[in-house]
Amino acid sequence: MTLVDTPAVLDLDLDRLEEQLLGPAPAPDEDVLPQPSILRPLLAVALPAVGAGALLGGIFIGVAPRLYGGVGGLAGVALAALAQRVRRPLTVTLTVVAGIVLIGLGALAVAAPGHVLQLHSELDQAVTKGSVLRPPVPFAPGWAPIVAWLAAIFGFGGAWLAVALDQGYIGLLAPVPLAVLAAVSTPKVDQVASGIVMILLFAIGLGVLSTGEGTEHGPGLGVGYLMRRLAKSIAYLAVATVVLVGLSRTGVLFPRPLVDPAHQAQLPRVAPLSTALDRVLFTVRSSLTGPWRLGSLDVYDGTSWRLPPYAADQIEPVPRSGVVRPNLVPAAAATFTMEGLTGEVLPALPNTQGIVSHGPSLDFDLRSDNIRLLDGDVTSGLSYTVVAAALPAVSALEADTMPLPPADAQFTRVPPAPPAVVGLLATVRRSNLFDEFNAARLYLLDHITASGAGTPVPVPPSRVQDMLAGSQEGSPYEIVAAQALVARWIGLASRIGYGFTGGNRVGGQLEVRPRDASLWVEVYFPGYGWLPFLGNPATAKPSIGGNPNQQQLANVRPSNNVAVNLFFPGINQPARDTARLVLLALALIGGVALLILSAYVLYPGVAKGIRRTRRRTAAAKAGPRTQIALAYAEWRDLITDFGYRHPAETPLELLAVFPDDAEHRALAWLVTRALWGDLAATADPALAAGAVELSRALRRRLAAAHPPAVRLVAVLSRLSLRESSAPELYAALGAHPAKEVTRALIPSPA
Repeated sequence: MTLVDTPAVLDLDLDRLEEQLLGPAPAPDEDVLPQPSILRPLLAVALPAVGAGALLGGIFIGVAPRLYGGVGGLAGVALAALAQRVRRPLTVTLTVVAGIVLIGLGALAVAAPGHVLQLHSELDQAVTKGSVLRPPVPFAPGWAPIVAWLAAIFGFGGAWLAVALDQGYIGLLAPVPLAVLAAVSTPKVDQVASGIVMILLFAIGLGVLSTGEGTEHGPGLGVGYLMRRLAKSIAYLAVATVVLVGLSRTGVLFPRPLVDPAHQAQLPRVAPLSTALDRVLFTVRSSLTGPWRLGSLDVYDGTSWRLPPYAADQIEPVPRSGVVRPNLVPAAAATFTMEGLTGEVLPALPNTQGIVSHGPSLDFDLRSDNIRLLDGDVTSGLSYTVVAAALPAVSALEADTMPLPPADAQFTRVPPAPPAVVGLLATVRRSNLFDEFNAARLYLLDHITASGAGTPVPVPPSRVQDMLAGSQEGSPYEIVAAQALVARWIGLASRIGYGFTGGNRVGGQLEVRPRDASLWVEVYFPGYGWLPFLGNPATAKPSIGGNPNQQQLANVRPSNNVAVNLFFPGINQPARDTARLVLLALALIGGVALLILSAYVLYPGVAKGIRRTRRRTAAAKAGPRTQIALAYAEWRDLITDFGYRHPAETPLELLAVFPDDAEHRALAWLVTRALWGDLAATADPALAAGAVELSRALRRRLAAAHPPAVRLVAVLSRLSLRESSAPELYAALGAHPAKEVTRALIPSPA
């Protein structure tokens, strides 16, 4: 026998001897030494699991998604308790897989009864038509099993670690990654409240788990003691909640940017009418023919008209009564039904008094008279009725002498009038402001010829001077902007309204299309509010082209000013041969030098264009996630070329650098979620196409916001070639096989 075996034999003999002398050892008292219970760790893990599931549901619109997420997390914990009782590994695996599948099917059965057998189509519809680019998104039935599955998987994982592997604290942390990923995609207004609730649930779970631990030589603490500890903890949790809420409001937890873009007026986004798809945007049932308002430009910076600052708008939820302006007397109504209109702003009437809607929750902007959706985008079939005040008679406007409210004085700010306007106002001087403005407005419409498209452009006072005393031409937008400026020079508050007018009457209703888009001047009269003044120029230059969205107005005459090229014959004396040869040599040398210089200057633009084409081709072969990464890299390269160097910021951190913008925010969220978040495993060509379109729109708008000279410099800039935003991605797209690009650069989702 070896020395290693000897101690074991001695221990066995001593045990047997002790049993012979003292008798068998007494059985442990179950009341004194109870077996460890799995109830306490399951309860501890269930709290953050339910919180993470509810936080995941916050990505969607409504309360139901949070319920699906919370119940899914709780079902995952219950599944772990059931699987822990099974002994055979194969049976455990089958139980877990079947349980997870049944949890998702049960969620779909509740969300869409009778559609359980159509699981694939519901999932496909939810992913492809769920508007995932900007949370909160509509909660289609197909999202119910997805939310339940995710919450159940994380809940099961945490509970299994706690009860089967005896890793309670690790199991408590298991649902946290899901909560973090969901918090990234949760709307900003809900992030603070959801985060605080998640922290509190995690703290309670930690307390339940820690107070249930026994000592090395004794059992755990009694239930009565635990209940007393829990009661005392409620006060501490209440104090902690108040402190967290207070800190969130002071900006300590979430520091506010030094410059809040929401308080700054923004230039309107340029969308040429010729690029719009000819379709029915919405229908209107009303005795009115318009205008159907979408918004206004009420801030003039001395050069350009801008959209009102969003944060300064007086946006309030539409009350149950529907009345948004009690001081107005309802006299006209229109029922709108959405067809192909997109966005979050709904058409309205001037001087809206009330809104009747049985669909989603609506907000009303008291400054710009906009109707906004509280959550999500406009969907086809949405119907609502707008009630508005009647337009006053001309005599009433002539007699309106009420003073302008101090809050509306900002709408009269304007630089000094140019000489042509001063002369015009001297000739149209009237006894009241309305007649004076109306006479000046009609003069502009009669003497300025419309030319070009109505795209928003800068209209400084010098441009109004040129329209009156120089070219006597202007685009439809410039003519409306000139009317608004003249109103301010007279002393009236004015702004530019935009939206639609008229429509094609079909079956008792008006069908409004993109070609019905219109601009008009709005003037504020204290006794009657903002009133629209519509009018068309008397003459317009004929346009060449087949734009189907161009309006054809019968009361607009073609202009008599026609530009033609005249050619006159002449006799040229032949030049001497010597001078001709010298000039030819100089031209040749200069041409070669110019060609070399042009090649050097234009090389960056050509090189970037060629590389961009090659990379897009390779990314299309590599997959949707690579296309999303490339689309965002192109956006970062462009801002680098414009001189905005922020190489260290993540997509979400970069949002604080620029003014708040819906498309920029949507692209940042999409990239974050598709590359590192909850969409990493479900990225598809539809998401890739959305990212490409958002990147293209942002790049186009950023370029349009700069003068032509700056745009040219950005095109020819070498900054993005030297300081590429994604060198690894570009290197992989150029060197690696297409199928290996995503695997080499973007980590696969767990």
